[in-house]
Amino acid sequence: MKPANESPHLKTPLEWWFFHGFYRGSLIDRQYFMVSLFRQRMEKDGPDREKHVFYIIMATTDPKNHSFQSLSQIHKDVLDAYKDSKNSLFLQNEQGNLDPILFKTYVNELKTYGPPAPIEVKSETVHFQPKPFFFQWDDFSLEQKQQSFILTFKDPLNKKRITIECIPLDEVVHVNDYGTPHLETTYYNSYPRMKLSGSADSDPIQGYSWLDHQWGDFKNWFFSSSHKKRYMGWDWMGINLNDDTDIILTTHRDMEKNKIIDRVSFYGKKGSVYKLKLLDSAEMKPTEYWKSPRTNIIYPVGWKIDIPELDTEFEFIPFVKEQEIPIFGNFRAIWEGAGKVRGIKKGKKISGLARLELHGYGYLFDFKKYLQNFSDDVDKEIESFFPKKFDNRNIEQFTGKPQKENTPEALTSVLSEPVWDIISRKGKRWRPLFGLLALESLGVNPEPYKRFICCTMELNHTGALIIDDIEDDSLIRRGKECVHIKYGEDIAINAGCTLYFLPYLLIEKNKYLKESQKRKLYEVVNNVMIRAHFGQSMDIFWSKNLSIKNYKIWSQNSLEDKILQMYAYKTGAAVEGGGEAACIIAETDENIYKSFKSMALAFGVAFQIIDDIHNFSNSSEWTKKTGEDISSGKLTYVIHKAIQKSNEKDAQTLLSILCSKKKRNNPDNLKTAARIVRKAGVLSSCKEEAINMIESEWKNFSEYLPMTEAKIQIKLMITGLLNFDYET
Repeated sequence: MKPANESPHLKTPLEWWFFHGFYRGSLIDRQYFMVSLFRQRMEKDGPDREKHVFYIIMATTDPKNHSFQSLSQIHKDVLDAYKDSKNSLFLQNEQGNLDPILFKTYVNELKTYGPPAPIEVKSETVHFQPKPFFFQWDDFSLEQKQQSFILTFKDPLNKKRITIECIPLDEVVHVNDYGTPHLETTYYNSYPRMKLSGSADSDPIQGYSWLDHQWGDFKNWFFSSSHKKRYMGWDWMGINLNDDTDIILTTHRDMEKNKIIDRVSFYGKKGSVYKLKLLDSAEMKPTEYWKSPRTNIIYPVGWKIDIPELDTEFEFIPFVKEQEIPIFGNFRAIWEGAGKVRGIKKGKKISGLARLELHGYGYLFDFKKYLQNFSDDVDKEIESFFPKKFDNRNIEQFTGKPQKENTPEALTSVLSEPVWDIISRKGKRWRPLFGLLALESLGVNPEPYKRFICCTMELNHTGALIIDDIEDDSLIRRGKECVHIKYGEDIAINAGCTLYFLPYLLIEKNKYLKESQKRKLYEVVNNVMIRAHFGQSMDIFWSKNLSIKNYKIWSQNSLEDKILQMYAYKTGAAVEGGGEAACIIAETDENIYKSFKSMALAFGVAFQIIDDIHNFSNSSEWTKKTGEDISSGKLTYVIHKAIQKSNEKDAQTLLSILCSKKKRNNPDNLKTAARIVRKAGVLSSCKEEAINMIESEWKNFSEYLPMTEAKIQIKLMITGLLNFDYET
């Protein structure tokens, strides 16, 4: 069967050739492969007005050994083009409806430091001949012959050189002929069944493959056609049933709203004339999800498919759940996986092979939802250590065998209930997230240390919140009554102090830590607690002794730097400790250790400044009392700056309110004080100062750490938190 001319369509902005299938030989078990070649046309200035850049992704799945490996390779020209804002590559350099802060941060990181590992950048010469079609780059080549396609690549999993000839068994299917709504600006040719033969190194192999060739524009495929571009994604499944029926299922969706835009499905059966037919009633429903440990993207990897027109129901089961491929660009990664289908067709059992492609699940639309993806995991780790309800067994895990008899209901009432009350109010959980990403960015799988990191950072922080609220006479914490008000000061003090000490047990009992690492981690946790309490002591000193006279004396003697030092102790120490702990576990060199500590400390201080700013928020999402720092008589960096920046009259008014407990508890005075702070312009200037503080440290930090997805996620988290949108 002679294939159609699948040569490049050079005038279209985007084009790709997508092969997938399986091969096997006498010396090699069945391997499922996928190879895609992407071509992008760029317009540029100068005599050579256009240029073509290339990207290759490939993957191999071995069901027998339950293994998967992928390769994602871009040419250096792609990276150069990405730095040129005039070029909108298929890796998309447009914000659309993505979170503007996260989008800008992600793009800047890619432009500055290149793609995250394991994406490879290659600069070898590309040999590209449109007619007759021939492409060769590095270990990859694709060539169209009279009767077949010749494909050569290096298997990412087995490292074998694969050379195969793919011969179509039926005529090409022009999918556009069937009126697919989202293919208005793209063209799509498909060969659902091709016989292949060739070699894996020198071993003969045989099998079958599928080829899709698609080319065109971005509109309706990657972006909506509306004026404000919305990012689109899709669930695509290509199925070869064992009764010679082939099925294509496509669901196109608005990824932010997870709203289905259209469904298009086809089927065809091998015969004298091969022709696809539309399926109007085919429906796909996810049955199982998988969360990537690398990107934290959640993919629907198991599916139920119902096709009433064919009297067919079956399920898709991936050979391996972990079939994610990293992609250079804003969608970060795709899930591209081989699997099998099984079910019932017209009352009889049916089975076959399939490939599922999930595109668009990695887009970052909302920072708060991005954080929420991690929050539930953190809470599960905490609950596995610190129960919501005590029993004799878990009490003994903390205290050992009792001399007489424990009282689980007492510990549940006095410890678990108040602690889980405040935890359940859903803080951002960024501290444990920072620790986990820090470890992963250093090349260490965080899973064996996950409980230690999550519980130490979040429970210590929770204990500090409970105690701080008592010391500050606070009323509201995360939108509800503070623990000491709801349960009493005795219970609050006891619960808060307990949370300071419990995480030490996780160091001692972690079997993955060396004794030398345990000693260092004890020191880190101990130093964090000491510095945090020293910082709190400074904070209390200023609050207890605040007067107009004392303020004037303090402000003449580096008060600004002293407040920042207090932040370094009180807030920064815990973040710095998280960076230190990651470096100890990863056993880094001294340069990385110092740079990580310094960056983490700067982040902690910057975060506290931003928290000061949010204290003057009018947003209903701000879960503390607006202006609470003033009503508590707190000498924060922002308030100090406002006094210094205000005119004499406003400065005196603000200072007199701040220094008088009677005045600052008057609601009208509190509004006046907040107005003066906003009028001084320090909310924006302090925010800029906090952001600049971390940016300078990040540049130094980036000199020592390679570009990885975890490192990018640290930057996304930091930038998102420092730009958290509360109206002020």
